[in-house]
Amino acid sequence: MASTASVTAAFAGLVTASVNARGELEQQVGGIETLFVNELGNASETVIENANKAYKTAGLSAIDYMKTATSFSASLLQSLGNDTIKAAEVTDMAIIDMSDNANKMGTAIESIQDAYQRIC
Repeated sequence: MASTASVTAAFAGLVTASVNARGELEQQVGGIETLFVNELGNASETVIENANKAYKTAGLSAIDYMKTATSFSASLLQSLGNDTIKAAEVTDMAIIDMSDNANKMGTAIESIQDAYQRIC
């Protein structure tokens, strides 16, 4: 009985984690769709595609990529005249640069993100 309870608890934990992750992913996608779609263009699909391959290009999960993108995209869009297409391109370049800097210098990526946010 004890082993059945352990398996049940582990399964319940896995299901909870899965539901939470799905909710966080939906929230991040919603943020990207809000920020990268306007009358000048729709670059949300590009940002989501970049997020889905971020584990290869930046060493980040899709969720972490989108969190990073949304953290500075409003000011980036403003500085680019709300050009969502250009903002998606610059966002990808910036996130890859942040990751490269963190890996080469051993700096916490959060510190690098803060520096980029101040620039935008």
